[in-house]
Amino acid sequence: MHGKGFVQVHQKFHPGNLLGPVSTYGGKQYDMQIMIFQEVPTGNWWLMLSTHRYLIGYWPKELLPRLRVGAATVGWGGFSNSGTTRIAPSMGSGHKPDGHYNHAAYFRDLHYLTKNLAPQVPSNKDTLECVDPSGCFALKNDHYTGFPFWGYTFTFGGPGGHCGD
Repeated sequence: MHGKGFVQVHQKFHPGNLLGPVSTYGGKQYDMQIMIFQEVPTGNWWLMLSTHRYLIGYWPKELLPRLRVGAATVGWGGFSNSGTTRIAPSMGSGHKPDGHYNHAAYFRDLHYLTKNLAPQVPSNKDTLECVDPSGCFALKNDHYTGFPFWGYTFTFGGPGGHCGD
C-alpha cells in the first residue's frame, strides 16, 4: 500500500506500521476504522484512520488516472502471496471462518461513498464474492446484518500452505 508515490502526511502512522494490541483467536478482538476517499477539489485519494480522524497520506491523482472521476467498483478483503517459496502465509488468524467473529479476520460496517459523498451500504445483490479455489482460504459473507455495530459484515482467512499446487 505504501508503494511508489504515496505521500505520507501523518508523523506517527503510515502504511506498513505494526499495529497493536492485536486480536487473539477466541479472545479479545481489536479493530479500527479505515477510509479511502477521493478529495473532490484535488482528485487525490486519501487514506484516513477514521477511528481517530487521522489523515495518514494520499495517492496523487496522477498515479491513478483511471480513477480521476471516482471509482465504478469497490472491494474489501485480504491477500496472501506465496512469493518464490510457493507456500502461502496464513491470512487473518490462520483459521477459516466458522461463524464466530473472534475466530477469523473480519470486516464490519462496510460503506462506500456515493459521488455526493453520502455513505452507502453495499447491497446484497450487487456484491461479488471471490475466493482462491485452492481451499487454503475461505469467506463467510453475512451481508447486511441489521445490527448497527456490525452492518454489512464478512469474515475471511485461512491457514495458507501449498495453495494451487
